[in-house]
Amino acid sequence: MSLPKDENYILVDFSNYVKAVDAQLSEMTPIVDNIMSPNVTYPIMKYEVSPSKTLEAGLYLYHVTRFIACNDTCDVSVLIKDNTEPHILNCPDLSQNLYGEECRDVNLYDYYSKSRISSCFGDNVGIKDVICRQTHLDRIAIGETAHITCYATDIAGTSSASYNITFHCKKNVCPPLKPPTHGAFVCHEDNLVQRCILFCREDKVHKRRNIFECDMTNPSSTWTGAGVDDIICQNRGRHKQRFTFNMSCDSDDLDFHREVKRTLSGTRNGHQLCHGMSDDDCEITVSCGNCSYEEDRESNCTENGMIVGETNGAGKYHLRLFYNGKSYSGVHLTLFKRKILLIHLPMIV
Repeated sequence: MSLPKDENYILVDFSNYVKAVDAQLSEMTPIVDNIMSPNVTYPIMKYEVSPSKTLEAGLYLYHVTRFIACNDTCDVSVLIKDNTEPHILNCPDLSQNLYGEECRDVNLYDYYSKSRISSCFGDNVGIKDVICRQTHLDRIAIGETAHITCYATDIAGTSSASYNITFHCKKNVCPPLKPPTHGAFVCHEDNLVQRCILFCREDKVHKRRNIFECDMTNPSSTWTGAGVDDIICQNRGRHKQRFTFNMSCDSDDLDFHREVKRTLSGTRNGHQLCHGMSDDDCEITVSCGNCSYEEDRESNCTENGMIVGETNGAGKYHLRLFYNGKSYSGVHLTLFKRKILLIHLPMIV
C-alpha cells in the first residue's frame, strides 16, 4: 500500500482483504488475534509512519494480524511504501543582498542555518536531510546574482525538486542629481560607472563643468566633476554651450531622446557617454528641471520660479508659485481695471 501524498498514515479495512467461510462457502465469523475488543470481526486499523519507523528494503513493515476460522489461520502483513517526494514550501526570505567585500568568500551557513533551510521543505512523513551541492562562492560580480542549489530527502530516500538560495551583489547607489531650472541631466551607465551630462535649454548656458561621474563600485559613491550642488543654467553670455536642447524636455519622449543622442554623437570627444555605441544601443535616462519646456519661453518662468494659475471669472486669480523646485499655494492676484492691484504671496522660507 502507498501513503497518500498529504498524510503519514493509512486506514486498512480488513473486510476488503479477508473473508472467513466454512466448507459450504458460507460466510462465518473469524477470530482475530491482537485485537483489544472481542466483538470486532474485521477491524479497521490505522497504520502510521513516523520519522522513527524503521524502513526495510524501501518498505515499512507492520506486525502480523492473524485471523482464525475452522482451525485454519490467515496471517496478514501490512507493507507501506512512501512514493511522495518532499515538496518546496514558500520561502521568499532565502534571498540575500550583499555589498562590497561581502560579495567575496560567501559561505552559505554564515547566512542560513541548516535547520532554516530544512524548514523550506515539507513532506508527509518528515525531512531526513537537506543537501546543498555547493556551500561556498568565491566571488560574485557587482550587479550579478548567484545561486546555491539545495534539495531535501525524506526517510524513504526520495529527493525533492531543487531550490535555489539567491545571493545578489548589489550595485552601490549614486546620490540623486537634481537638474537645475531650464536644464536636464542625461545619464548613461557603463561598467558600473554612471556618467551624466548637464544639458541647458538653447537660450541658456552653464558656465561650469558639464560632465559628472559616479563610481558605483565604491560603497561611498559620490559625484566627481565638482559643483553638483551649485548647477545653474542661466542667460546666455559670450560662452558657447555644446549641450543644449530646443524642444520640451520630457524624460519619456523618444523624440527628445533622439535629439539628445544626436548631440552626444556630434560631441564624442568631449564626453564618455555611450562611447563606441550607436544611437540605438545607447541607453540613456533623462531628468528634467523646472522651466525646461518649450512653452515656458513665453511664460512667467524665471531663473528661480514661475507663477501659474487661472481666473475665477470675477477678476481674481488663484495661483500657484513654483520656486526653486518647490510648490507654494496661497498666491492671490487681484485685477482692477485691467491693472494688477495687489499680489499676496505666501511666506517662503
